[in-house]
Amino acid sequence: DPDHSDAWLALSDEALMRLDFGQALERVQAALRADPTHPGARRHRAALRERADDARGALRDYTTAWLADPDRSPVPTALDDEMMEGVVEEVYGQLHPTLREWLRNVPVIVEDVPSVDVLLEIDSVHPFELLGSYSGRAISDRGGETPWSTLPPVITLFRHNLARIAHDREELREQLRITLLHEIGHALGLDEDDLAERGLA
Repeated sequence: DPDHSDAWLALSDEALMRLDFGQALERVQAALRADPTHPGARRHRAALRERADDARGALRDYTTAWLADPDRSPVPTALDDEMMEGVVEEVYGQLHPTLREWLRNVPVIVEDVPSVDVLLEIDSVHPFELLGSYSGRAISDRGGETPWSTLPPVITLFRHNLARIAHDREELREQLRITLLHEIGHALGLDEDDLAERGLA
């Protein structure tokens, strides 16, 4: 049914999981032709526009989605550098001094969205849902020689994906804190199950 906006949106999601951003955009455009104010499709296109560095177009779509469904489609709160630095300092200040000293050599960087290379490294992750990543060997592997042993460790946080899932500034702060702790967990060698047991999934 060419007028079934939910179906077009689902097809756009399928293209995203294959990292075919061009086809994802074509399909979400079809969803919006069928229903120009569809909140999910508007937010979906806004996220695609963020990947294309079209901040003004993304804001228009987020605003239209909010007007159509204010409770479930908030306009993302800006994740500014001041908030980022404050949360990083707060989290690191709560860590054991030995761990804090080791993490002193692990930079925390911010990117707007995950690159295709990063997405290819992580199986079955939605491009709009990856909030952070850790690259480099874990502290538990320091004694072994691996092909990755010479790569510097880095924690990366993805600004737009974090901002999109929060309803307000406090929720954004908390999500940022959880994501940072999640990636520190990976730096320590914890896997996803370990992190889920600690409420950091």
